[in-house]
Amino acid sequence: MTTRSTAVGRRPLLAGARRRAVLTVHLVAAVALLGASIVLLVAGLYAATRDDPREAHAIYSLLRLLAFSLDVPLAFIALAGGAVLALTSKWGIFRYWWVTTKLAILLTTIVLGATLIGPSINTMLDVTEASNPSASSVRWRLVAVASVQVTLLLGAATLAVFKPGRGVQRPLHPMSGA
Repeated sequence: MTTRSTAVGRRPLLAGARRRAVLTVHLVAAVALLGASIVLLVAGLYAATRDDPREAHAIYSLLRLLAFSLDVPLAFIALAGGAVLALTSKWGIFRYWWVTTKLAILLTTIVLGATLIGPSINTMLDVTEASNPSASSVRWRLVAVASVQVTLLLGAATLAVFKPGRGVQRPLHPMSGA
């Protein structure tokens, strides 16, 4: 493994082609996750406005496939890639607030998907199989949560590009004398 050491802490850093490979995987997964989340939002909005239960059911079936075959794997790939990059670079995970915020955004996106989006899609599949899709307000919860996900992921992309601010200010250790 190609590494170099920093002057502070002698922590190995991922360098060269391996770092670029990890960065590429992370970026592709994060951008693809944003795209998949936008599709989830747009298709969820389209399904929520359908009066035909069969049409809405087909869309929700596609959304379930999208969520489990793309969103979940892409979120974990982006998370793993980001963690590797943070741990093997000068940025660290908790050293700069924007890196910590990006981690929190990705974890929030995963939690939202597992606790709200997946169950909402399953509920809407049941509703559209049994009755009129407009009978359930869950369709709008799906749209709202997908909107939040897209907004969060756009925020993470913005943080990645601009890398704002300084590092996290650590409180002075009481024994340091400073």
